[in-house]
Amino acid sequence: MTDWWTTGTSIASAAATVGAVAVALWVAIRDGEQRNAEKRDAEAAQARLILSRRDSEAVLIIHNNSQLPVIDVELYSVSLVHPESGKRIAAAKLRRTDLVRDTAPPPLRLCQVLQRGGQVGVHVILEGRTSGKDLLRLRMECHYGFTDSAGLRWERRNNEPPVRIVGWLAEASLSRAWE
Repeated sequence: MTDWWTTGTSIASAAATVGAVAVALWVAIRDGEQRNAEKRDAEAAQARLILSRRDSEAVLIIHNNSQLPVIDVELYSVSLVHPESGKRIAAAKLRRTDLVRDTAPPPLRLCQVLQRGGQVGVHVILEGRTSGKDLLRLRMECHYGFTDSAGLRWERRNNEPPVRIVGWLAEASLSRAWE
C-alpha cells in the first residue's frame, strides 16, 4: 500500500511541477511580448506625428507635428489616383516649393533637418503640367521616409502607420542620403 501511495504522490508532484513550469513560461513569454509591443509603440510615437497632406492641386506637404526634429526626409514616390477607375499617374518630376528651378524625378531628398513644427512642400509635376482642375479630382498618394530623433529610420505610405526600417536597409538609406 505504501508503494502505491509513494508512487501516486511522486506522479502528482511531478505533474504539478511540470504544470507550474508551463504556467511560468507562458507568463514570461506573454510578459515579454507585451513589453516588446510597448517598446515598439514608444519607438513609433514620433514617427506617427510626421504626416503628409495635399495642400493644393499639385502640392504635397510633409509636416513634423512632433516636439523633436527629424532628419533625412526623402520622398520616394508620388502618384495621383483616379477615384473611380483606380488608375495611377506617377509623378514625372518633383520640385521643392521653396526652390524655383530645380526639378528631379523621384526619389527626392527633401531636407536634411525638419525642425519641430516645420514642413516642407513639393510641387508634383505630371508630364510638364503642375496645375489644372482635373488634378483636384485625383487622390494624391505618397511614400516617404525619415529618421527620427532617436536615429531610427521610418517609412510611411500616405498617413498609414509608420514602418520601421531595420538592418542593412536602414543603413543603405542613410548612406545614400549623406552622399
